[in-house]
Parts: sequence; C-alpha cells; structure tokens
Amino acid sequence: PAYNCEETIRETIESVIAQTYTNWEMIIVNDCSSDHTVDVVDNYAKKDARIKLVNLKKNCGSAVARNAALEIAKGRYIALLDSDDLWKAQKLERQIRFMKNNKCAFSFTAYEAFKNSNDKERRLYEVPCCIEYEKYLSNTIIGCLTVVIDRVQIPDFHMEKGYLEDIQQGKSQILIGTQMLAKGHHFPNVTLVALVNVDNALFSLDFRAEERLAQLYVQVAGRSGRAEKQGEVVLQTHYPDHPLLTTLLEKGYQAF
Repeated sequence: PAYNCEETIRETIESVIAQTYTNWEMIIVNDCSSDHTVDVVDNYAKKDARIKLVNLKKNCGSAVARNAALEIAKGRYIALLDSDDLWKAQKLERQIRFMKNNKCAFSFTAYEAFKNSNDKERRLYEVPCCIEYEKYLSNTIIGCLTVVIDRVQIPDFHMEKGYLEDIQQGKSQILIGTQMLAKGHHFPNVTLVALVNVDNALFSLDFRAEERLAQLYVQVAGRSGRAEKQGEVVLQTHYPDHPLLTTLLEKGYQAF
C-alpha cells in the first residue's frame, strides 16, 4: 500500500530491486495519494517491468490496498512491505529458502526500527522462541514487512476489511482494539483517540514497555485528525505528573 509517501517510497523500491532473489514482482497500490507518490512509482514501473502500479479510485485504507494487490499477484510466495520500510538484500532469498527447506506456510523475521536509513540509533525486535495465540492478540511482535506466506498452503489468505469498510462508511463510531488499529490506517473522521490505563506501561517490569508506550502514543496521534478536522489524544493515568509522561508530552518522542 502507498499513501502520500513520495519521500520514503524510493528507498523502499530500491531495497526490492537490490534483492539477490530476482524472480519477484512488486505490486504497489496507490491509495489515492495527494502528493507525487504516483509519479515516483510510475517512473520505476517504466524502467522495470517487475514493478506494477495500481491506483484505487478512492481512499480505502491499507487492508483494501493489500487485497487489491493479492488479487492480481502471480507468485506462490507473498511478501508484505509498507511504503516506508526497507529490506536487506538477501531477505527474500534466505527466507524463501528457509520456508522451502522446512515446508513452512508462514514465516516472519526480526527487524530494526529507525527513522531513516542513516539513523545510527536502531531498535532491534527479535523473534521469540515461541508465541501463543492468546498472547499474540495483545502485542504486535510480527512485523508486517517481515512476513512471507506460501499461497499453496494458505490459498485463501487476505486482509480483513469488513470492519474497515464500516468505519470508512460511518457505520462504526467507536473503535476498540489493540495496537494494530494504530498502524497503517487512514480514518479521516476519527478526531479523538484514547490510550487506556497507560500506568501498566509506566510501571511494567518489562524494560521495553515505556518505549512501546511512546511509540504507540506517536502512532495513535497520527490516526487522530488526519484530514481537515482537528484531532485530540487522551491518556488515562493516575500519575499525570510522571516524569516520563511529561517528557513525552512536552518535548516529544525524540527527547523521551
């Protein structure tokens, strides 16, 4: 999916072109961008036949955009990638080889989070030894950009879009969910976002909890007031003067 990403999508495309595994097709679905995203992608598509551009007629969100790509994808293996993400050169070759050797239907890898490709401060999200379904529902350990799916073993794979369509059409007025709601969606009518009981993160025994809270705050702030309407973010806490909260709210994520 691509939405107003002219500043980042060049590096994303270049990281795919640089893959040592060369038998790929890259389907980029433009979700009604208002910047020069289409021009950037179109230039690459003219030079490389493996790159295909699809334009949606209206803004529908990342799930609908991914499904549009899945409908025309020809390959056996489906790899997911957002328009501000990068792959290392051997990503596809090594991951697909691993899946073939182990007869895997689904795989994901570790990944690093950083602001730009020159950023020396990077956070590594490692793959856990195992994860239970119920625990996975409460976190987002699987990075979307790391996923590869074998459509022979999972033929009906698609992104759930029913609830997204209800939101876009105004049928749902209140959204309750996990961190997944904070990532990659465009809800122009959402003007208020609330993070409930952030004290769990402030006083968690997990040293990563505070960093994840800061990331979530920044992400949900991007979901609220995305169009012409003013947005607001509310944090529920018993400790409004907590130094970590005041630093985050007054000086921003980088200072945090």
